Amino acid sequence: MLRVHVSIVFLTIAAGLLACDERELLFPPPSEPDSTEEPDDPVMEDPAMPGPKIDDPVLAAMETRTTIPVIILGAEQFLEPPDGYANFIAAEAETPRSELRIRVVYALKNIAERVQPSILATLDSPEDARSLWIVNAVIAVLTPPEIERVADLASVRFIYLAQAPPPAVGPAGTVFTVLNPGARPAFTSVGKTVSWNVEMVGAKRVWDELGVTGEGSIVAVLDNGVRYVHDDLRDAVWVNPGEVANNAVDDDGNGYVDDYYGFDFGAMSARVFGGSAHGTWVTGIAVGDGSGGTVTGIAPRARFRALRGGSSTYPKALAYQYAIEHGADVLNMSFSIPNLGNVRGFWRLMADHATAAGLVSTSGAGNFR
Repeated sequence: MLRVHVSIVFLTIAAGLLACDERELLFPPPSEPDSTEEPDDPVMEDPAMPGPKIDDPVLAAMETRTTIPVIILGAEQFLEPPDGYANFIAAEAETPRSELRIRVVYALKNIAERVQPSILATLDSPEDARSLWIVNAVIAVLTPPEIERVADLASVRFIYLAQAPPPAVGPAGTVFTVLNPGARPAFTSVGKTVSWNVEMVGAKRVWDELGVTGEGSIVAVLDNGVRYVHDDLRDAVWVNPGEVANNAVDDDGNGYVDDYYGFDFGAMSARVFGGSAHGTWVTGIAVGDGSGGTVTGIAPRARFRALRGGSSTYPKALAYQYAIEHGADVLNMSFSIPNLGNVRGFWRLMADHATAAGLVSTSGAGNFR
Protein backbone atom coordinates (compact mmCIF):
# COMPACT_ATOMS: atom_id res chain seq x y z
CA MET A 1 0.00 0.00 0.00
CA LEU A 2 1.30 3.42 -0.88
CA ARG A 3 2.03 5.59 2.10
CA VAL A 4 -0.34 8.52 2.04
CA HIS A 5 1.73 11.66 1.71
CA VAL A 6 -0.86 14.28 2.53
CA SER A 7 -0.34 17.32 0.37
CA ILE A 8 -3.87 18.72 0.13
CA VAL A 9 -5.25 16.97 -2.86
CA PHE A 10 -4.35 18.58 -6.14
CA LEU A 11 -6.81 18.69 -9.00
CA THR A 12 -5.67 15.64 -10.88
CA ILE A 13 -9.29 14.63 -11.40
CA ALA A 14 -9.54 17.66 -13.70
CA ALA A 15 -7.50 15.71 -16.21
CA GLY A 16 -10.12 12.99 -16.33
CA LEU A 17 -12.91 15.51 -16.72
CA LEU A 18 -11.08 17.27 -19.54
CA ALA A 19 -10.33 14.00 -21.28
CA CYS A 20 -14.00 13.01 -21.35
CA ASP A 21 -14.98 15.51 -24.03
CA GLU A 22 -12.75 17.31 -26.50
CA ARG A 23 -15.25 20.17 -26.45
CA GLU A 24 -14.88 20.62 -22.71
CA LEU A 25 -13.88 24.20 -22.06
CA LEU A 26 -10.49 24.83 -20.58
CA PHE A 27 -11.17 28.49 -19.87
CA PRO A 28 -14.32 29.59 -18.03
CA PRO A 29 -15.68 33.02 -18.92
CA PRO A 30 -13.97 35.71 -16.86
CA SER A 31 -15.92 36.84 -13.82
CA GLU A 32 -16.02 40.15 -12.05
CA PRO A 33 -13.50 40.41 -9.20
CA ASP A 34 -14.82 39.97 -5.69
CA SER A 35 -14.94 43.40 -4.11
CA THR A 36 -14.06 41.87 -0.74
CA GLU A 37 -10.91 40.25 -2.05
CA GLU A 38 -7.67 41.41 -0.48
CA PRO A 39 -5.33 43.24 -2.87
CA ASP A 40 -2.44 41.24 -4.29
CA ASP A 41 0.91 41.41 -2.56
CA PRO A 42 3.02 44.16 -4.11
CA VAL A 43 5.50 42.83 -6.64
CA MET A 44 9.16 43.71 -6.39
CA GLU A 45 9.86 44.92 -9.91
CA ASP A 46 7.80 44.14 -12.98
CA PRO A 47 10.15 43.26 -15.86
CA ALA A 48 7.38 44.29 -18.27
CA MET A 49 7.59 47.88 -17.03
CA PRO A 50 10.13 50.42 -18.30
CA GLY A 51 13.24 50.52 -16.18
CA PRO A 52 16.54 48.70 -15.65
CA LYS A 53 16.80 45.43 -17.55
CA ILE A 54 19.43 43.76 -15.37
CA ASP A 55 18.16 42.16 -12.16
CA ASP A 56 19.91 43.16 -8.91
CA PRO A 57 21.44 39.70 -8.26
CA VAL A 58 23.03 39.86 -11.73
CA LEU A 59 24.41 43.32 -11.03
CA ALA A 60 25.88 42.06 -7.76
CA ALA A 61 27.48 39.08 -9.50
CA MET A 62 28.98 41.38 -12.14
CA GLU A 63 31.00 43.08 -9.40
CA THR A 64 32.89 39.94 -8.41
CA ARG A 65 32.63 37.30 -11.14
CA THR A 66 34.15 37.00 -14.59
CA THR A 67 31.38 34.82 -16.01
CA ILE A 68 27.75 34.63 -14.92
CA PRO A 69 24.94 32.27 -15.98
CA VAL A 70 21.86 34.29 -16.89
CA ILE A 71 18.39 33.96 -18.33
CA ILE A 72 17.80 36.50 -21.11
CA LEU A 73 14.07 37.18 -21.41
CA GLY A 74 12.97 38.32 -24.85
CA ALA A 75 10.88 41.47 -25.18
CA GLU A 76 8.32 39.72 -27.39
CA GLN A 77 6.16 37.14 -25.62
CA PHE A 78 3.03 35.27 -26.67
CA LEU A 79 1.07 36.64 -23.71
CA GLU A 80 2.09 40.19 -22.95
CA PRO A 81 1.77 41.10 -19.28
CA PRO A 82 -0.16 42.32 -17.48
CA ASP A 83 -3.36 41.66 -19.48
CA GLY A 84 -2.28 39.13 -22.10
CA TYR A 85 -3.50 36.08 -20.22
CA ALA A 86 -6.89 37.56 -19.32
CA ASN A 87 -7.43 38.73 -22.88
CA PHE A 88 -6.47 35.34 -24.27
CA ILE A 89 -8.84 33.33 -22.09
CA ALA A 90 -11.69 35.73 -22.88
CA ALA A 91 -11.07 35.38 -26.62
CA GLU A 92 -10.57 31.59 -26.59
CA ALA A 93 -13.15 30.52 -24.00
CA GLU A 94 -14.96 28.22 -26.46
CA THR A 95 -11.95 26.78 -28.27
CA PRO A 96 -11.21 23.08 -27.58
CA ARG A 97 -7.95 22.72 -25.71
CA SER A 98 -6.67 20.16 -28.24
CA GLU A 99 -6.85 22.88 -30.89
CA LEU A 100 -5.34 25.46 -28.56
CA ARG A 101 -2.33 23.28 -27.85
CA ILE A 102 -1.42 23.04 -31.52
CA ARG A 103 -1.87 26.76 -32.12
CA VAL A 104 -0.18 27.99 -28.96
CA VAL A 105 2.87 25.74 -29.28
CA TYR A 106 3.28 26.81 -32.88
CA ALA A 107 3.09 30.48 -31.88
CA LEU A 108 5.53 30.07 -28.98
CA LYS A 109 8.09 28.31 -31.16
CA ASN A 110 7.65 30.83 -33.94
CA ILE A 111 8.47 33.72 -31.61
CA ALA A 112 11.59 31.96 -30.29
CA GLU A 113 12.79 31.09 -33.79
CA ARG A 114 12.33 34.67 -35.03
CA VAL A 115 13.75 36.58 -32.08
CA GLN A 116 16.51 34.52 -30.55
CA PRO A 117 18.99 34.32 -33.48
CA SER A 118 19.61 38.08 -33.36
CA ILE A 119 20.16 37.97 -29.59
CA LEU A 120 22.65 35.13 -29.96
CA ALA A 121 24.37 36.87 -32.87
CA THR A 122 25.05 39.86 -30.63
CA LEU A 123 26.86 37.45 -28.32
CA ASP A 124 28.74 35.77 -31.19
CA SER A 125 26.54 32.67 -30.76
CA PRO A 126 28.10 31.14 -27.63
CA GLU A 127 28.28 27.35 -27.77
CA ASP A 128 26.86 26.90 -24.29
CA ALA A 129 23.71 28.95 -24.99
CA ARG A 130 20.37 27.18 -24.57
CA SER A 131 17.03 28.14 -26.03
CA LEU A 132 13.52 27.93 -24.57
CA TRP A 133 10.19 28.36 -26.30
CA ILE A 134 7.73 27.94 -23.40
CA VAL A 135 8.98 31.46 -22.71
CA ASN A 136 10.96 33.35 -25.33
CA ALA A 137 14.26 33.17 -23.45
CA VAL A 138 17.90 32.24 -23.84
CA ILE A 139 20.17 30.82 -21.13
CA ALA A 140 23.88 31.54 -21.44
CA VAL A 141 27.03 32.05 -19.41
CA LEU A 142 28.23 35.59 -20.13
CA THR A 143 30.89 38.05 -19.09
CA PRO A 144 29.81 41.37 -17.52
CA PRO A 145 30.50 43.29 -20.78
CA GLU A 146 28.39 40.77 -22.71
CA ILE A 147 25.53 41.20 -20.24
CA GLU A 148 25.66 44.97 -20.68
CA ARG A 149 25.74 44.59 -24.45
CA VAL A 150 22.74 42.27 -24.63
CA ALA A 151 20.79 44.43 -22.19
CA ASP A 152 20.99 47.26 -24.72
CA LEU A 153 19.01 45.29 -27.30
CA ALA A 154 15.40 46.32 -27.90
CA SER A 155 14.60 42.61 -28.29
CA VAL A 156 15.58 41.93 -24.65
CA ARG A 157 13.19 42.65 -21.79
CA PHE A 158 15.04 41.51 -18.68
CA ILE A 159 18.06 39.52 -17.50
CA TYR A 160 17.83 37.18 -14.51
CA LEU A 161 20.53 35.34 -12.60
CA ALA A 162 20.56 31.62 -13.35
CA GLN A 163 22.50 28.48 -12.61
CA ALA A 164 24.85 27.04 -15.19
CA PRO A 165 22.78 24.95 -17.61
CA PRO A 166 23.26 21.19 -17.71
CA PRO A 167 25.20 19.70 -20.61
CA ALA A 168 23.30 19.66 -23.88
CA VAL A 169 23.70 15.89 -24.01
CA GLY A 170 24.02 13.81 -20.87
CA PRO A 171 25.17 10.25 -20.34
CA ALA A 172 23.26 7.51 -22.10
CA GLY A 173 20.26 6.95 -19.86
CA THR A 174 19.50 3.63 -18.29
CA VAL A 175 15.87 2.65 -17.86
CA PHE A 176 15.93 0.88 -14.52
CA THR A 177 13.22 -1.68 -15.24
CA VAL A 178 11.37 -2.12 -18.50
CA LEU A 179 7.69 -2.73 -17.93
CA ASN A 180 5.05 -3.31 -20.55
CA PRO A 181 1.81 -1.99 -19.10
CA GLY A 182 -1.12 -3.00 -21.24
CA ALA A 183 -4.84 -2.37 -21.26
CA ARG A 184 -6.41 -2.23 -17.82
CA PRO A 185 -9.89 -3.34 -16.83
CA ALA A 186 -12.46 -0.73 -15.90
CA PHE A 187 -11.73 0.66 -12.47
CA THR A 188 -13.77 -0.37 -9.47
CA SER A 189 -13.24 0.42 -5.83
CA VAL A 190 -15.31 -2.59 -4.75
CA GLY A 191 -13.35 -4.68 -2.27
CA LYS A 192 -10.70 -2.00 -1.82
CA THR A 193 -10.07 0.48 0.92
CA VAL A 194 -10.18 4.09 -0.27
CA SER A 195 -7.68 6.43 1.38
CA TRP A 196 -9.23 8.99 3.75
CA ASN A 197 -8.09 12.04 1.76
CA VAL A 198 -9.49 10.62 -1.47
CA GLU A 199 -12.83 10.06 0.26
CA MET A 200 -12.74 13.54 1.78
CA VAL A 201 -12.55 15.36 -1.55
CA GLY A 202 -15.40 13.32 -2.99
CA ALA A 203 -13.35 11.46 -5.59
CA LYS A 204 -15.17 8.18 -4.94
CA ARG A 205 -18.49 9.82 -5.80
CA VAL A 206 -16.99 11.11 -9.05
CA TRP A 207 -15.86 7.58 -9.94
CA ASP A 208 -19.13 5.92 -8.97
CA GLU A 209 -21.69 8.50 -10.04
CA LEU A 210 -20.01 10.11 -13.06
CA GLY A 211 -17.80 7.25 -14.18
CA VAL A 212 -14.80 9.60 -14.37
CA THR A 213 -11.59 7.89 -13.24
CA GLY A 214 -8.94 9.70 -15.30
CA GLU A 215 -9.11 7.19 -18.15
CA GLY A 216 -7.30 8.58 -21.18
CA SER A 217 -5.46 11.29 -19.24
CA ILE A 218 -1.73 11.75 -18.64
CA VAL A 219 -0.37 13.31 -15.45
CA ALA A 220 3.24 14.47 -15.74
CA VAL A 221 4.83 14.41 -12.28
CA LEU A 222 7.79 16.79 -11.97
CA ASP A 223 9.51 15.60 -8.83
CA ASN A 224 12.59 13.69 -7.70
CA GLY A 225 11.83 10.36 -9.37
CA VAL A 226 9.22 7.64 -9.06
CA ARG A 227 9.44 4.03 -7.95
CA TYR A 228 7.28 2.98 -10.87
CA VAL A 229 7.58 -0.74 -10.12
CA HIS A 230 5.27 -0.26 -7.11
CA ASP A 231 2.16 -2.45 -7.31
CA ASP A 232 -0.13 0.59 -7.34
CA LEU A 233 1.82 2.34 -10.10
CA ARG A 234 3.38 -0.22 -12.43
CA ASP A 235 0.30 -0.53 -14.64
CA ALA A 236 -0.15 3.25 -14.79
CA VAL A 237 3.27 4.32 -16.06
CA TRP A 238 3.27 6.17 -19.40
CA VAL A 239 5.47 4.67 -22.09
CA ASN A 240 6.88 6.78 -24.92
CA PRO A 241 5.62 4.96 -28.02
CA GLY A 242 8.45 6.30 -30.17
CA GLU A 243 11.33 5.22 -27.95
CA VAL A 244 13.17 1.91 -27.46
CA ALA A 245 14.47 1.47 -23.93
CA ASN A 246 18.18 1.16 -23.24
CA ASN A 247 19.48 1.33 -26.82
CA ALA A 248 21.28 4.68 -26.27
CA VAL A 249 19.53 6.12 -29.33
CA ASP A 250 17.13 9.04 -29.60
CA ASP A 251 14.64 6.95 -31.54
CA ASP A 252 11.89 9.57 -31.79
CA GLY A 253 14.25 12.46 -32.55
CA ASN A 254 13.01 14.68 -29.73
CA GLY A 255 16.51 15.40 -28.40
CA TYR A 256 16.31 13.03 -25.42
CA VAL A 257 17.92 9.59 -25.48
CA ASP A 258 15.98 6.64 -24.04
CA ASP A 259 13.16 8.78 -22.61
CA TYR A 260 10.99 5.71 -22.24
CA TYR A 261 9.06 6.75 -19.11
CA GLY A 262 10.08 10.40 -19.01
CA PHE A 263 13.34 12.27 -18.47
CA ASP A 264 15.65 13.89 -15.95
CA PHE A 265 16.33 17.37 -17.35
CA GLY A 266 18.77 18.26 -14.59
CA ALA A 267 21.13 15.40 -15.45
CA MET A 268 20.01 15.01 -19.10
CA SER A 269 19.40 11.34 -18.40
CA ALA A 270 16.53 8.93 -18.89
CA ARG A 271 16.89 7.57 -15.36
CA VAL A 272 13.71 8.67 -13.58
CA PHE A 273 13.43 5.75 -11.18
CA GLY A 274 13.90 6.26 -7.46
CA GLY A 275 14.97 9.37 -5.68
CA SER A 276 13.57 9.81 -2.19
CA ALA A 277 10.06 8.56 -1.50
CA HIS A 278 8.51 11.96 -2.18
CA GLY A 279 7.94 11.53 -5.92
CA THR A 280 6.39 8.11 -5.37
CA TRP A 281 4.03 9.45 -2.69
CA VAL A 282 2.93 12.31 -4.94
CA THR A 283 2.39 10.01 -7.91
CA GLY A 284 0.36 7.69 -5.69
CA ILE A 285 -1.93 10.58 -4.73
CA ALA A 286 -2.43 11.27 -8.44
CA VAL A 287 -2.94 7.81 -9.93
CA GLY A 288 -2.46 5.04 -7.34
CA ASP A 289 -4.95 2.40 -8.47
CA GLY A 290 -5.27 0.30 -5.32
CA SER A 291 -3.68 -2.87 -6.67
CA GLY A 292 -1.96 -3.19 -3.30
CA GLY A 293 -5.28 -2.96 -1.46
CA THR A 294 -5.79 0.77 -0.82
CA VAL A 295 -6.79 3.27 -3.51
CA THR A 296 -4.64 6.38 -2.98
CA GLY A 297 -5.13 8.05 -6.36
CA ILE A 298 -7.64 10.74 -7.27
CA ALA A 299 -7.53 9.53 -10.89
CA PRO A 300 -6.83 5.79 -10.63
CA ARG A 301 -7.10 5.16 -14.36
CA ALA A 302 -4.89 8.03 -15.52
CA ARG A 303 -1.32 7.35 -16.56
CA PHE A 304 1.69 9.19 -15.19
CA ARG A 305 4.89 10.42 -16.78
CA ALA A 306 7.95 10.74 -14.54
CA LEU A 307 9.97 13.95 -14.93
CA ARG A 308 12.90 15.32 -12.97
CA GLY A 309 14.02 18.93 -13.18
CA GLY A 310 17.11 19.41 -11.10
CA SER A 311 17.34 22.41 -8.81
CA SER A 312 17.09 25.38 -11.16
CA THR A 313 14.61 27.11 -13.44
CA TYR A 314 15.98 26.13 -16.85
CA PRO A 315 15.67 22.32 -16.58
CA LYS A 316 12.21 22.72 -15.06
CA ALA A 317 11.25 24.83 -18.07
CA LEU A 318 12.43 21.97 -20.29
CA ALA A 319 10.13 19.67 -18.31
CA TYR A 320 7.23 22.04 -19.00
CA GLN A 321 8.00 21.89 -22.72
CA TYR A 322 8.29 18.11 -22.69
CA ALA A 323 5.01 17.68 -20.83
CA ILE A 324 3.19 19.83 -23.37
CA GLU A 325 4.75 18.29 -26.49
CA HIS A 326 4.11 14.75 -25.27
CA GLY A 327 0.42 15.28 -24.59
CA ALA A 328 0.24 15.65 -20.80
CA ASP A 329 -3.08 16.92 -19.46
CA VAL A 330 -1.71 17.80 -16.01
CA LEU A 331 1.72 18.82 -14.72
CA ASN A 332 2.08 18.37 -10.97
CA MET A 333 4.89 20.18 -9.16
CA SER A 334 4.80 19.48 -5.42
CA PHE A 335 7.80 21.59 -4.53
CA SER A 336 8.60 25.14 -3.58
CA ILE A 337 11.45 27.45 -4.59
CA PRO A 338 12.06 30.09 -1.93
CA ASN A 339 13.61 33.49 -2.54
CA LEU A 340 12.77 33.62 -6.24
CA GLY A 341 12.73 37.40 -6.30
CA ASN A 342 11.92 38.72 -9.77
CA VAL A 343 12.37 35.25 -11.27
CA ARG A 344 8.84 34.50 -10.09
CA GLY A 345 7.69 36.73 -12.96
CA PHE A 346 9.44 34.31 -15.35
CA TRP A 347 7.65 31.40 -13.67
CA ARG A 348 4.32 33.17 -13.92
CA LEU A 349 4.77 33.78 -17.64
CA MET A 350 5.83 30.16 -18.14
CA ALA A 351 2.72 28.93 -16.28
CA ASP A 352 0.44 31.28 -18.24
CA HIS A 353 1.82 30.02 -21.56
CA ALA A 354 1.46 26.40 -20.45
CA THR A 355 -2.14 27.00 -19.39
CA ALA A 356 -2.88 28.67 -22.70
CA ALA A 357 -1.55 25.49 -24.36
CA GLY A 358 -4.05 23.38 -22.41
CA LEU A 359 -1.87 22.13 -19.56
CA VAL A 360 -3.35 22.10 -16.05
CA SER A 361 -0.61 22.95 -13.53
CA THR A 362 -1.15 21.67 -10.00
CA SER A 363 0.74 21.47 -6.74
CA GLY A 364 0.45 20.49 -3.11
CA ALA A 365 -0.62 22.92 -0.42
CA GLY A 366 1.26 21.39 2.50
CA ASN A 367 1.89 18.17 4.37
CA PHE A 368 -0.71 17.74 7.07
CA ARG A 369 -3.90 15.95 7.99
